[in-house]
Amino acid sequence: MAIARRTGMKKLLFLLLILGYGLENESSAQEKPVQVFQPVQDAYVRGGQHQDKNFNLGRIEVRSAKKADYQRHGIMLFDVSSLKKVPQKALLKLTVGTYGKDNPSSVQIGIYRGSNVKWKEKSVTWSDIELDGEPIALMELSETTKTGSCDITQWVAERFNKNGMVAIVIKNETKEGSFVSFHSKEGFGKPSLEIY
Repeated sequence: MAIARRTGMKKLLFLLLILGYGLENESSAQEKPVQVFQPVQDAYVRGGQHQDKNFNLGRIEVRSAKKADYQRHGIMLFDVSSLKKVPQKALLKLTVGTYGKDNPSSVQIGIYRGSNVKWKEKSVTWSDIELDGEPIALMELSETTKTGSCDITQWVAERFNKNGMVAIVIKNETKEGSFVSFHSKEGFGKPSLEIY
């Protein structure tokens, strides 16, 4: 009787393990993006005396500063016109290149709607870019962050119903002097817009 009970318990444990594995795989499958977009254009812009200069240098820099000369905003343009339906979820992912040595323990990057979708990375300047309202999301980074991520579903859905061009401006919202750079589409850790 005891042997039969032990055999039954083994079978039950085996079934539970199989079911758990299946559920884990199903969960993983559900979390995979159905489409991944990379920017068609990306760069960064600087203010003050640099506002008429182009900075398409293979990286995206964001710096907070009181003096306009030192301010830097990152800009990206995604073409999602091939989407067949409004996304359930859209995640912006950025790979950190440099986290400034004088930064605080955490830095917040504001994600803004870009109202201009006509710019080109080889000619865009500060005057071409406008921050549209309040940030739609905040991306929190630390010195150990390799990839930052935030949800911008609403903005992507709005642009899906227009021409499918999603312009994003990123701004360092942290104390004066904090600096972060991200890999651009020319780098190995390209920015991505993951659609679920």
